[in-house]
Amino acid sequence: MPRVLPFETHLPLYDIEAAAGKFGTSQQDVEPQGWVEVPRDHIALTPDMYVTHIKGRSMEPTIPDGSLCAFKGKVSAPYEGKVVLIEDPDQTGGNRYTVKRYRASKNIDPNTRRDGAWLHERVTLESINPSYPAWDVASDHNIGVIGEFIFVVASSGRSSGETD
Repeated sequence: MPRVLPFETHLPLYDIEAAAGKFGTSQQDVEPQGWVEVPRDHIALTPDMYVTHIKGRSMEPTIPDGSLCAFKGKVSAPYEGKVVLIEDPDQTGGNRYTVKRYRASKNIDPNTRRDGAWLHERVTLESINPSYPAWDVASDHNIGVIGEFIFVVASSGRSSGETD
């Protein structure tokens, strides 16, 4: 078993809810489930990076169903065009999180009744797989970007470098 060197050769493994807690608005101290060795040919690792399992086919072929993916927790705006891990606090369970390409529209959301001076542009969340349609997020709906996709660590199941 390789020696674990946090943020040098290994990244912490979190379930998505723990990742949201650690890197979202609450900034909780959350212990990782383990450490995962990542390929050395990728970018330099930083303490705000983590890995988590992503389920679903909407981001294939870039992110295969069941992949273990690396994310950067401190995501700087603008998010335009970035593949991001998003939390929707109005949803529950696994439906609360999604990975999508972030797009901001030029048009103000016409469906809201709030003061137009305070509205944000409408956000569209896009899938890479054309079988899954994009959807718009109303300007008054609160979603949070909790991570930026960096690379796929392993394409399915447990990676050979994952430790408990």
